[in-house]
Amino acid sequence: MKARLRANTDEIIARGGFGTPTFYVGGDDMYFGQDRIGLVREAMARG
Repeated sequence: MKARLRANTDEIIARGGFGTPTFYVGGDDMYFGQDRIGLVREAMARG
């Protein structure tokens, strides 16, 4: 579990993320923060 957490942390840093929650939709479309959940849903609906 610790190795998985470290790998996920390294990935988010490499992709430019800076906190949690951070969501990626469609590869590079990044959303940060709980208040962005609506935007994440809209982006996912667009495909």
